[in-house]
Amino acid sequence: MIATWQIAEEGVKKAACALSHGATAEDALVTAIKDVEDNPAFTSVGYGGYHRELLS
Repeated sequence: MIATWQIAEEGVKKAACALSHGATAEDALVTAIKDVEDNPAFTSVGYGGYHRELLS
């Protein structure tokens, strides 16, 4: 898995750990994505995403 944005670095590390403990590639990918999307500090995507403010 390659992350092109620094905000994904922690999620990729968690995904790599999950893979090393027997997770499937799909589960590892979901782990990486959720790590970014669930973080309210990141305003480009997910929970803290700017688009959510527009919908409120």
